[in-house]
Amino acid sequence: MAEQLKERSEFLKIVTDQQPTSIAVFDAEDKYTFANSVAAEDVEISQDEMIGKKAASVLGPEQAREIIEMTNLVRQDYEPRSSISRIKALEEQAADRVIKSDFVPLRSARVNSKEVLTVFQDISDVVIAQERREAVLRNLVSTLVAFVDRRDPYSADQSRRVAKVAVAIAEEMGASEELVRTVDIAGNLMNIGKILVPPELLIKTKNLTKKEMEIIRNSLVASADLLDEVDFDLPVASTLRQLQENFDGSGQPNGLVGTEIGESARIIAVANAFVGMVSPRAYRGALSFSAAVKNLLEAADVRFDRRMVSALINYLENRGGRENWKYFSENVEEEPGESGA
Repeated sequence: MAEQLKERSEFLKIVTDQQPTSIAVFDAEDKYTFANSVAAEDVEISQDEMIGKKAASVLGPEQAREIIEMTNLVRQDYEPRSSISRIKALEEQAADRVIKSDFVPLRSARVNSKEVLTVFQDISDVVIAQERREAVLRNLVSTLVAFVDRRDPYSADQSRRVAKVAVAIAEEMGASEELVRTVDIAGNLMNIGKILVPPELLIKTKNLTKKEMEIIRNSLVASADLLDEVDFDLPVASTLRQLQENFDGSGQPNGLVGTEIGESARIIAVANAFVGMVSPRAYRGALSFSAAVKNLLEAADVRFDRRMVSALINYLENRGGRENWKYFSENVEEEPGESGA
């Protein structure tokens, strides 16, 4: 049995030493029982020297803390886990390292085994490339928004405010990071289609005709068309295409009902309506926050998803929204309790 165990260990060593990732096994006391060559190279000691040493003595207390926490969790329920951590560079000009860690229980080896297999993969290049790409997209968004704002002075900064409100609603609902990013980008870009609207229509001070209102509404679809070929890795264009759908199915262009409308579109629809009502326009003054909330509640389950409306009201009343956004409106005079929420 001892000879078989030795042969298996040698085989495992040969196989894992060919891998580009750091692989190690920790026992119940978080001591190394195995380490491949990459794991040894990372800490600049030999594989044999690592065996029997605790994670903290090899990696240092700070880096070992997360590993120990994860291995303890894995031993409790024998469920694999993963995490991603960023290791700050020691030198000022050096880049941070981003490590993906996988923790796998080795219960199958022995019934009472508390050993945990760990695989550490350096994904710094992938993460840095993604961050740079997102920075480029963010700069593109800012440039396009600034261009639209210059053409429409009466709704300048509206899209940024819509994005801000949409993000607050999404976070209030406990949305995923992907959904928060989607409403942020889509909210910022929702008015890009206004570059196709005649300037004189954007600055008109009299009430808009039905045809003129239709032209402005169509600019939302134009925004989606203009962004169709931009690869955001997020459903930005489809979100913008659904902004005129109503929760009860009476909207356009496809008459979608309820949750057939994407969650991001339902969030931005509420945010856009709120910002539009509390902001002054060339043809009317701003509504108070309370009046805007009243209108949203009346349209809940008809134009809007009531959950998004409730999340917005909760942010306004309990998260400092009225104070944070008071610059949106020229008419924020009422006390918080007046909204009826």
